[in-house]
Amino acid sequence: MRREKIRNQEKTIGNIADKANMILISYIDDEGFPVTKAMLKPRERNGIREFWFSTNTSSNKVGCFKKNSKASIYHGKMLNSEFTEVIMKKGIILYTSKYGATKKYANWLMEETGFDCMQTKTADLGKISKYDVIILGGGIYASGIAGLSFLKKNYSAIKDRKIIVFCVGASPYEELDFEQIVEHNLRGDMKEVKCFYCRGAWDEESMSFKDKTLCKMLQKAVSKKDPSTYEVWEKALMCAVGQKCDWTDKQYLIPIIKFIEN
Repeated sequence: MRREKIRNQEKTIGNIADKANMILISYIDDEGFPVTKAMLKPRERNGIREFWFSTNTSSNKVGCFKKNSKASIYHGKMLNSEFTEVIMKKGIILYTSKYGATKKYANWLMEETGFDCMQTKTADLGKISKYDVIILGGGIYASGIAGLSFLKKNYSAIKDRKIIVFCVGASPYEELDFEQIVEHNLRGDMKEVKCFYCRGAWDEESMSFKDKTLCKMLQKAVSKKDPSTYEVWEKALMCAVGQKCDWTDKQYLIPIIKFIEN
């Protein structure tokens, strides 16, 4: 199958599964070993991420799936090298996390996509350039995105890959503020890079002395304003004073995952 024929990957894979008489399903057994079994075609499916199979009552597959839900299915056509090259895209998630929120999102993305994941500071261009999809995530500090310098430095070498950036901040999403963050960080050739926002967390006790001092100074300055004139981020800042808040949510990753799949 030639690369140019595969336009809609979900439709292509779905059609193969629907027409198959037999499917190979691989999973982890109750002793932790990989197992591959031949199964009749799926009874039904929900897209290409959820398949329903029939099995006899003596089968231990159900128990294995309850213990470990991770599995993969194959059809002979899927094992064609040219087909696999297009469908089985390799991806990596790079992240810079100061207090843990960005790392949490990176790990969630890894679970959802099966991509490799590592800290941006340990990334090697030679290895990164071998991936089809490169995702970079970092917290927002002074309008900058942590770890983005790696992408800026090496963009010319990987610009033909599918590149995604996600930034993590403590404020609620506000379109205008987010657009300003994107414009400030993704300029020139990187202007076309897709960027997403994820809300993070707030815990003054875990902050460094420098960050805690800066936040106190900012809160003091904002407190002098009329609360009715607060911007979205200022209101969030004042509400978080003395609080420990965690706004991380997997829902923020849905647009990212959809963008990867398209």
